[in-house]
Amino acid sequence: MGSDEEPQPSLEISFGRSKAARAPKAAAEPGPESAPEKKPPRPEKQARPAKPAKVRHEKPVRDARPPREPYGIVLTSVIAGIVVGVALVGAGAGALRGCASVRGTSSCGGAGLPLLALILAGGVILGGVLLRMLSQTPSAMSISFLALAFVAVVSCLALLDVLDGWEAFVIVPALSVVGYLGAHLVTTRYIEPLNRT
Repeated sequence: MGSDEEPQPSLEISFGRSKAARAPKAAAEPGPESAPEKKPPRPEKQARPAKPAKVRHEKPVRDARPPREPYGIVLTSVIAGIVVGVALVGAGAGALRGCASVRGTSSCGGAGLPLLALILAGGVILGGVLLRMLSQTPSAMSISFLALAFVAVVSCLALLDVLDGWEAFVIVPALSVVGYLGAHLVTTRYIEPLNRT
């Protein structure tokens, strides 16, 4: 047990220190000459003055734009009638061409009636959305349904010969405009007063 003592392994982690810095230091025996070093006391930190509370300045509320006045029902009926009428004629012509390419004839056969019902349902939804967007009508879907029922009945009774030609792009939208005007008149004059009482 001499002076050849090996240094004991340490669990210290040293990053960037040299081996000499990592070697254990020999404990210096305190002698009468060496007095423990005292660190000078740190000056006390003076308290900072309290910051004034932040006052949130609320931004002035901008006046929102006044709501857009709904279009008149005549203008709304004309727009919805034209758009829905052209969409009906276009979808009907597309369905006939699709059936002609698939079956080889201009008749759709057993698929014709469900296809016609699907086209009319799409027209009812399109018309209802247009009425609700443009005039903010509360019963837009029922007005659209009544208008397209009128268009379908009149088209089947009197216009079957004309629906295959270019005239359909004029007659069906005009008939749709009349249907939407009549449906709105019936709804506001006869149905809505019953709901109010």
